[in-house]
Amino acid sequence: MATLPPIPRIPGGGETPSISSLPIEQIDFGWDRGFWKRWEPGEKGAWKRLNHFIAGPVSIYGTSRDFPALEDGVSHLSPHLHFGEISPRSILAMNPPEPFVRQLVWREFAFYLLYHFPQTTDEPLRNKFKSFPWVYNEKHLKAWQGGKTGYPIVDAGMRELWQTGWMHNRVRMIVGSFLVKDLMIHWLEGARWFWDTLVDADLPNNTFGWQWIAGCGADAAPYFRIFNPVLQSQKFDPEGTYIKRYCPELIHLSPSEIHQPRSPIVDHNEARDRALAAFEKTKEK
Repeated sequence: MATLPPIPRIPGGGETPSISSLPIEQIDFGWDRGFWKRWEPGEKGAWKRLNHFIAGPVSIYGTSRDFPALEDGVSHLSPHLHFGEISPRSILAMNPPEPFVRQLVWREFAFYLLYHFPQTTDEPLRNKFKSFPWVYNEKHLKAWQGGKTGYPIVDAGMRELWQTGWMHNRVRMIVGSFLVKDLMIHWLEGARWFWDTLVDADLPNNTFGWQWIAGCGADAAPYFRIFNPVLQSQKFDPEGTYIKRYCPELIHLSPSEIHQPRSPIVDHNEARDRALAAFEKTKEK
């Protein structure tokens, strides 16, 4: 198994990498696309986003948060939290309902874990997973990064990430499961890609999320959790609205057709069996 270099730990200390830069007037910030359409940077933008969310969308958050096609299904506050433009305490002061509070608590729990287990940025929380037989396949990794796996919901999510700097939380779980369970590629590769591309990439949350989906973090029965990308797609994007937004080549397909894989890089059922066998052996150790 190849040894992977650690993720840069700039938030917790260390040197910021030295890079050359263009004059600001020559940089294309993409003001007409991507996350600039969703976020107004700064404290003013954070409060505007929070007030909009509390005024209406938060009331259906418990049922809407898993459907990526719904623009107001989630708060979109994560970048503001990441950059310190608003605090969890300020959000709690607005008395959001319990389902949303629970997500804030998970965020704080991730910080708690990283504080007490700082090695988890590079190593699994559960030591027995150090011997897990991860596979390094550059072709598969590039296909995943570029949204070309052949699984529409996975490809839509990875393209959303590349185009906007953000990805819906439900889809993060789907693409994460596909990388570590279907492709059996090391979770650190996923963590590194998210760290480089997400505008809300908190080190604790990024680490916690990837270890959770890989089954090597703070979880009770991890290896059974293998997301079926077709079933997830059918359940949470039934009309294919989200998929068509980021995979326009599929726009002509009907809801009954759009979820099916097209020239997939792996067969999910075979990949699932392979992953379960590997996780079972690791569990026995």
